[in-house]
Amino acid sequence: MMPRPAQQSPERGALAQAHQALAARQAALAQAEADHQQALRAFYNASDTEELDQRIERLKGERTHGMWQLRAQRDDGLLAAYAAKEHTERQAYPLKLGAEQAHARVVEAERPIWHAQNTVTQAAVAVAQAEAEPVARAALARVLTAIEVILRDGPDLIAMDHHDLLPPDLAQAVRAAGGDLLLKARDWPEFERRFYASPWRVSVDLLKQDPTIPLPAAAP
Repeated sequence: MMPRPAQQSPERGALAQAHQALAARQAALAQAEADHQQALRAFYNASDTEELDQRIERLKGERTHGMWQLRAQRDDGLLAAYAAKEHTERQAYPLKLGAEQAHARVVEAERPIWHAQNTVTQAAVAVAQAEAEPVARAALARVLTAIEVILRDGPDLIAMDHHDLLPPDLAQAVRAAGGDLLLKARDWPEFERRFYASPWRVSVDLLKQDPTIPLPAAAP
């Protein structure tokens, strides 16, 4: 059977609001993470000095053979490369700060997520509790009714079977009912008391004494 559509209630309303708040927090976090990634890419692209680093290492490794002209040319190249690297790093510094600020916004956006998730959990528990109560009350009423039936009829069935008063197929059905539920019910003190009080336990002896004695009729 398909479950009925959920009816609106204060608890359902609170749960919907909690989900909306969580979704908003998650969207804000996703945006902050995207902004952070974009800021990082901008910084990395602007601060890329790999070619300059390679040029510096190459100039450092050049041999001048003691010639001052070659040494001066190499030193001028190193100074120019170092200046270019410093300029690149200086130009990229604001982007570095921007990336750090973007990361701080990610951390800030992460903080309310746990609270929003906890609010959803609490609201979900409140809905489940509110909607479980009427279902449980109705179910318990049916279970109590079933218990009354078992207590009313079960001991007599076990007594009939115990004293071989039933045909084999019916006796087997009694023993197997509910996964041997009736047999296991003898551990239930009230069930056992009613078993010993069942008139079917002494029905044969009573009939031997009085052939006209009536036996219990089937319950309606």
